[in-house]
Amino acid sequence: MKLGFRVAVFQDNDKPPTEALLKQFINDGGVLFTWRDGRELEEELFASLPAAAITALLEIAQELTEEGMVSALISTASNGKATLDSVLQEGRVGEYSQGTRDLLGRASRMRKEGGWFKSVGKMERVSHGILCPNAANSDPGFNAIASGLLEWGHGQG
Repeated sequence: MKLGFRVAVFQDNDKPPTEALLKQFINDGGVLFTWRDGRELEEELFASLPAAAITALLEIAQELTEEGMVSALISTASNGKATLDSVLQEGRVGEYSQGTRDLLGRASRMRKEGGWFKSVGKMERVSHGILCPNAANSDPGFNAIASGLLEWGHGQG
């Protein structure tokens, strides 16, 4: 910012910056973008996308991780109460419940195991193959954040 460049930070919202740091950043001309409600990216995706996109995320997650990892992490995150099969069945019969969406957000970001989409290449695949095609049917709040970031990037925000 001191060199005359516009600066924005887009971060997960699970660990917000200190008020003093945020105030200084904004006073210096910075712009902060975050997900909602203390969420990380994965939680926001599973909370905001339509059911068909969630099913597609689960399919890609299975392709991108070692065999059985997605199922194991769903079981771990649910304390053994849910399985990949039970989650997929919920999607086949209709909409995913908020509880299932929350569970998938937690399971997908488990860091010790590397997370399902924790690389630029994996997230690019998710973005191009799932996010963009499903944007029109996604949560309006999610779309507002993504649009705000894109507008800022194009010099309009």
